[in-house]
Amino acid sequence: MSTRDAFPLYHIDLYRLTDPSELDGIGFEEYIDSDGATVIEWAERAEDELPAESLSVYLVPCLRERTGARVLSRGSGGTKG
Repeated sequence: MSTRDAFPLYHIDLYRLTDPSELDGIGFEEYIDSDGATVIEWAERAEDELPAESLSVYLVPCLRERTGARVLSRGSGGTKG
């Protein structure tokens, strides 16, 4: 894969977010409206600001095993184009 074919991936961690009004200060909307995929930790802290077309992935501990995780996805997983 050449760099011109690369798909940008952005990461936002909202753990320290105390109020949704703080999203403007970190450029949240610019990342969401960008040409790439944005992965957001603690996204529930900005739930009202997430686009209608999104995919949520939840990592939860496996009950039968002490290590590992299960990925549960919800949402329509929209595409940009």
